Amino acid sequence: MSATQLLEVRNLSVAYRQGAGWVRAVDDVSFALRPGEVFGLVGESGCGKSTISLQLLGYRHVSMRVEHGEVRFKGVNLIDMSRAELDELRGDRIAFVPQNPTTALNPGIRVGQQLAETLLAHGRADKESAEATIAGILKLVGLPADPAFQRRYPHQLSGGQQQRVCIAMALACDPDLLVLDEPTTGLDVTTQEQIIALLSELRGRIGVAMLYVTHDL
Repeated sequence: MSATQLLEVRNLSVAYRQGAGWVRAVDDVSFALRPGEVFGLVGESGCGKSTISLQLLGYRHVSMRVEHGEVRFKGVNLIDMSRAELDELRGDRIAFVPQNPTTALNPGIRVGQQLAETLLAHGRADKESAEATIAGILKLVGLPADPAFQRRYPHQLSGGQQQRVCIAMALACDPDLLVLDEPTTGLDVTTQEQIIALLSELRGRIGVAMLYVTHDL
């Protein structure tokens, strides 16, 4: 792996079980991503984009298998990592922004508490310092940082605000790489533009690398 690469996907092939056999959904895909770079992964629905993106976080389904290839992050092959090692990595060095924030956020937990859980799980804050850290993260993504907003439940937010909360959670631990799986799907055109502008601004401000998955050129 080149010293200039943050992420390198090499000849990745992934298959899903279908009946008694296997169907290959991703066939010999290779690409690389440098620190601070934004890389677009574009294709029609069902072509394997999300399958690829989930391999960057080491997610495996019981009915899928990696047939061959490597996914190297900072030189380490994620496919060979244990569940415990992946749990330390996910949300900390590599973070995920989902397609549907409404289903991604826990409807029964307040926004501030969901952000706090991410920080506490990776040792990025303790209970005493989490509140100030959360306020800073919310400001970074253009959301109110006051306690009243942090006490809201996800259903009390607009779709754009929900997606900004998901982005805030992904950025909470200052990751090296954001994996964004069609993050503007289901949002109105104006809100889509705002989210794209926010991501562009964040890249310039904090230099995080992004893999941006979309079907929309």
